[in-house]
Amino acid sequence: MTGSSGRQRVPNDQVEDYELEIPDQKVIQEFHTLCKSLFLKIQSNQQQIQTLTKTRDTLLPKLMSGKLRVGDLQP
Repeated sequence: MTGSSGRQRVPNDQVEDYELEIPDQKVIQEFHTLCKSLFLKIQSNQQQIQTLTKTRDTLLPKLMSGKLRVGDLQP
């Protein structure tokens, strides 16, 4: 390992000859089938995070400045 910035890295000459096994199409498809629902949930969570972040960024300044009160909000 080398690196002086606090991050260690593997020298190129040690990685060049490293063999990486690539799974066949059947294994890739099985992985996709098993993980598809997880990937969809991650995507849904990311969209929800974006929506909640926008809502927070819109409401928080108004609440902090007193332009909007919690009692004024409708459920």
